Amino acid sequence: LIHFYKRMQHNKSVEEAQWGRVGNGLNTTNRFLQVYLQTELKAFLPTLPRITDPSHPYVGCLADSKGEPLRFDPDNHPAPPNGDGVQLCFKALPHYETTNTELKPMRQQKFEELNLTGQDKQLMKKQLEGKNQPIPIMDEHELSHLYIQEFYSKQINCDISRLDAGAILNILSKASCFDMELRNQAAIVRDRIRNQWARAIIKDWSLAHMTEAFSEIKKLANLLPNSTNLMTELDDDQF
Repeated sequence: LIHFYKRMQHNKSVEEAQWGRVGNGLNTTNRFLQVYLQTELKAFLPTLPRITDPSHPYVGCLADSKGEPLRFDPDNHPAPPNGDGVQLCFKALPHYETTNTELKPMRQQKFEELNLTGQDKQLMKKQLEGKNQPIPIMDEHELSHLYIQEFYSKQINCDISRLDAGAILNILSKASCFDMELRNQAAIVRDRIRNQWARAIIKDWSLAHMTEAFSEIKKLANLLPNSTNLMTELDDDQF
């Protein structure tokens, strides 16, 4: 009876097998996307200006086009509610709380030394009291975390190679350093494939559904440079 039960555990349904293949395809793609993402963000970061004025409370932080702390992706889209600008989530950084606590006294001191008055004083005071405080971003790994949910602050450090497919696809769909076609396809794979796969509703994974999933994943793969090896591995995962 025990041996029979063990055999039953290993007898996957057709739908379960197809769901598993899609998971393999997502994991395969994620390995390649991690490398691509790291390369692109590493090139992107030095193009972003920083606040260099030593008297500014946010000295060392990335800056927007007005010289203020960068709070939205620098893609020239207006911030909500007037546009669809992507808000950066500094609280997704594993070291956010520690760094923010360390910076708070210095920022308060610089704020007082500025001797601001009227509306300028109120505006700066409001910025310093915000919950999602900008902190200096030192490398592409830290930059990547600004595009994902606060949940990822639980990781031990910022490391793109540790990010799952959901996080990687989020970054690809939001960061303006990526081509719009790639951003749109990453969003499709995230919403229609990865998120549905993660819900693990096995009965939904028919052959048609699996085929559609691989079709969308391969569209994304084809948008990457030197994607031949990835396409070969995806064929192995699917068939």
